Amino acid sequence: MMKVKLDAFHFQIVMKYFLYEQDYINSMLTCKKFEMVLDRFRYNPIPVKSTKLFPYMETQYLYTKFDNIFAGISRLVVLYKVTYSETKTLFPDFDVEFKNVTISSYDIKKQNITTFDQIPKTIKIYEYKFLNTFNFKEFSVPTHITELYHSCFYNNTTLTSVTLCDGLKIIPSSCFDSCKNLVSVNVPTTIISIESSAFEECGIIKLSIPDTVVSLDLNLFKSCANLEELVISKNVTVLPYYMCEKCTKLTRVVLPDNLISIKAQAFCDCS
Repeated sequence: MMKVKLDAFHFQIVMKYFLYEQDYINSMLTCKKFEMVLDRFRYNPIPVKSTKLFPYMETQYLYTKFDNIFAGISRLVVLYKVTYSETKTLFPDFDVEFKNVTISSYDIKKQNITTFDQIPKTIKIYEYKFLNTFNFKEFSVPTHITELYHSCFYNNTTLTSVTLCDGLKIIPSSCFDSCKNLVSVNVPTTIISIESSAFEECGIIKLSIPDTVVSLDLNLFKSCANLEELVISKNVTVLPYYMCEKCTKLTRVVLPDNLISIKAQAFCDCS
């Protein structure tokens, strides 16, 4: 078998995937040509409490809001979650990049955002009732969104159709709760879990849950008065409590072959 040798440049690329400080220290001991490899780093690929490990840092990655900023740093990359309003005031003396920015109805009001086009693409996470200020009937979640927080579309009565983007993994709790005019939701095959009350009291008529979904939570479609048809993912083994309680128009449900349990009142009052 042919032996593969790494030079310092390529070894530095490998090191970016190390998780612990001791891994970096040990790497310098493996070979003489690597003993100065940490001097090549201009940022900290892991959380650190000083510049001792990476003495030539120019850009500091902040992993938590409790990280101290080191002397001599010219640029910051903020990895922890911050609100859009916070990006306007945090670290005014630095060149800064925020990687996980959230936006909610609070931010939209505080920043005097009047049109959806004013929301920058640096936003990664939609939070509580963020869309309610705008009169969308049909809405497609942009592809730069990586996560939805609970109640992000809560009580939006103008929405009739929503398309979720690929890449989302969870439909959070109360996501579409009380969206009474919402009749259609396009669920991508990247979704693996749908949390409690995600569709409670919304106007959805039918839904096919993709087979990538493995977990459903309670009250999922509770009091969806217009729900007529539901196809459950083939990989769901348990139907949760009160899943379709008071879905009075429900006439067709397709259950998976490997279903193990239907919890109490999952279909209560489905007359």
